Amino acid sequence: NYRLHWGTTSGGPYNTASSSPSAISIGPTQANITYYARVGAESSLNAVCNSDLSSEISFYADTVPPSLSGLGPSGSLAKDTTSATLSATTSESATCRYGDKGVSWSSRTPFSTTGSTSHSSSIPVWAGLVKRVCTLCRDALGNESADGCTSFSVNAKPKRGQVN
Repeated sequence: NYRLHWGTTSGGPYNTASSSPSAISIGPTQANITYYARVGAESSLNAVCNSDLSSEISFYADTVPPSLSGLGPSGSLAKDTTSATLSATTSESATCRYGDKGVSWSSRTPFSTTGSTSHSSSIPVWAGLVKRVCTLCRDALGNESADGCTSFSVNAKPKRGQVN
């Protein structure tokens, strides 16, 4: 078995956490704090062999989701528009999907360009369309953004005899 020594200050003092032969975990972690850890071998008598402590490693507990900005399109598009580019910008690298507000991650459509901080996808549109699209993004650790929504419309073509 191993024993994990961990804390929030490099060089200690450390808290200790016992472990199983196959997993080491610490807890509870707080968001956006750097943690420092060392691992030591543990004898069958639960004594830690201090001379066997590993080098100190550090890790960061990221629990902050990406924030969204630059959602588009918005407003009115020209009546002859046949496609619109959905766009979003995130505060960190993330994977984004779009769909209706409140719909689960798996039920949304992935952006065709995503994975960094700039996300886009082209969708078909037609005259008279009124659409609301909501974007949801996840960073590499699975932190999920709040829904970000944008609304747009495509101007209707004039009826026969109307001047537009």
